[in-house]
Amino acid sequence: MAGSAAWECSGGPTAPAQILGSFSPRSGSWMWAWANQSILPDMSRDSRSFCDWAEANGHPALARPKVNVDEQAASTLVAVAVRITGAIGHYKGPGGNSSVIITFGPVTLTKADGSVSTFKIDIN
Repeated sequence: MAGSAAWECSGGPTAPAQILGSFSPRSGSWMWAWANQSILPDMSRDSRSFCDWAEANGHPALARPKVNVDEQAASTLVAVAVRITGAIGHYKGPGGNSSVIITFGPVTLTKADGSVSTFKIDIN
């Protein structure tokens, strides 16, 4: 995972992050980040990685740039992509017409004394 997200709160957690895609409830569609020209390629590698996996494993419909889905199917798609890409979790950003989904990797916490701890969940 390239890219980095930093949250502003006590302990200063940081984690590598990727934009997975976006869901539009109004149009009932999911768009992969790799297909969105406004997202830099370095921030959409997990998106591309999942689509490569889908094509290689007989699920080409999941690898199309835009997929027609309802909210439940979009949530399932995100859960499968998190698992396949090895992300630790995901965040659904607020949105009006659409919501962006960001995946993240191991979270690092820095204490006031400067000591650092990183946690990662291994689901394999």
